[in-house]
Amino acid sequence: MTTEILFYCRDCKKIVEGVRKGTKYEYTCPDCKGERVAFGTEKAICDFFSVRKLSKNA
Repeated sequence: MTTEILFYCRDCKKIVEGVRKGTKYEYTCPDCKGERVAFGTEKAICDFFSVRKLSKNA
């Protein structure tokens, strides 16, 4: 069983395709160009940001 890593933009409040910034574990949002992108499993993102259900189209 593999676990999918999701990227969540804290500015857009939605799942995005994180764009890696440099060589560190820092990502930017391709939609709003924000730099506040968190990454983790769906359960971790939902629990930490108090999101009920995530979808890539939301």
